Amino acid sequence: MTKTSSTTSGVTRFKTTLPPDESSSCRPGTPDVRQVCQDPLFYPYVATFFMFAFGFVIIAAVVMNSLVLFVMSRSTRARKSSHNVYVASLAFSDLMVVLIECPIVYMQFLLPGDVSRVIFNPDTYWVCIASFYFNSFFGTASIMTQLALNIDRYCMIIHPLTTRAFAAPTNTRAGFILMLVWSVSMIPQFGNIFLFKEVASESYVMHGGIDVYEVHFCLSSKPSDNPYTPHVYTATVFCVFYLSTLVTTLGLYVKMVFSLRQRKPTTTPEDDRIYSIYMRRDSLSKQHRFTDDGILDFVDWVGHTSSFRD
Repeated sequence: MTKTSSTTSGVTRFKTTLPPDESSSCRPGTPDVRQVCQDPLFYPYVATFFMFAFGFVIIAAVVMNSLVLFVMSRSTRARKSSHNVYVASLAFSDLMVVLIECPIVYMQFLLPGDVSRVIFNPDTYWVCIASFYFNSFFGTASIMTQLALNIDRYCMIIHPLTTRAFAAPTNTRAGFILMLVWSVSMIPQFGNIFLFKEVASESYVMHGGIDVYEVHFCLSSKPSDNPYTPHVYTATVFCVFYLSTLVTTLGLYVKMVFSLRQRKPTTTPEDDRIYSIYMRRDSLSKQHRFTDDGILDFVDWVGHTSSFRD
């Protein structure tokens, strides 16, 4: 099989010539499009399944994360907990990932070509650039927030009294850490803008060469165009942010398990003094807790389940 490509007005067009024994179910190729025969992704029932799957993911993520943000905005007590502040940041970043990434994928590969052409064309190339940047930005912010949440959880479990006494108020510390997390997550994603190449179009021949399904999508730089820079850049970002977060999280949880198994139920006089101070403070504000317990339990549940999301 041979393939040639040409660029017209910023839109890459592909032409594919198939050998006779491979093209029995294909319509003859045209100079404008690349035709791939019988791609299962664009069968009607497969496309319908993906539409429902994407719709379910979008609706569930929007509802759950919006509830977390709503609870945090309404509850003063919830905002006083560093754990809940991290959960709110995680909910916001996950919400942005779903609202940006899922619709972009849906529009590129599940909408017919005459519809997606309105969104993805040479005049709207900025849509591709924005999607390249913000998808990676919010994804990285979500990963880094999860790392900060895991570190905070580790400190509160392994060194609960020391951490609680040293880091008051904890929500102020969490806000500073999250500001740093979001700032750091923003910087490396500028490289994704330069990896954008052009808006491309492809046609998929379906049903024995009778129907043609055309798609328009954002094309990134391929290794054949630049064999080193894209690979080195993406691999570096992946290792620094994603792989390091996974390794650190696993290490923290392994250390927590071993520390809790070896810990003896003994306390020092200083620990008892700190514990009594917090117990008295908690008892004074106990009457204000009952109205918030239900919604705070929901926020806490989301925070715990988010640990297993990635």
